[in-house]
Amino acid sequence: MATVDHAMKIKAAVSAIDTALDELEQKLASFKASCQVPAEVWQGLQEKAASGELGADMQAAAGLVSGGAETWDSLFSGKSTNSDLVISHLDAMQAEHGAAAAAGVGPNGMPAELYQ
Repeated sequence: MATVDHAMKIKAAVSAIDTALDELEQKLASFKASCQVPAEVWQGLQEKAASGELGADMQAAAGLVSGGAETWDSLFSGKSTNSDLVISHLDAMQAEHGAAAAAGVGPNGMPAELYQ
């Protein structure tokens, strides 16, 4: 009867898991980097919101951002107590772009491209 070296099998399994985790961490880092909003986009949003073009709530948010009390990132992340000011804008964007966004999402809310 052949002797099974369980320690070697366990080490191999752990190594495979470590490799898979490293690959997933790299994919996640790449995904997060691709989701960073460029400064020009925030500036354009600031200008439109400040002008009132995006509604009263967004105009109020722009005032907080220009006054230094908030950042757009904080408002949109939900970390701010003032995040409710962007809800009307998010609702409008969802109505306009929701179908296209849903088409780009795969299982578990991850980008569909990760599953190709």
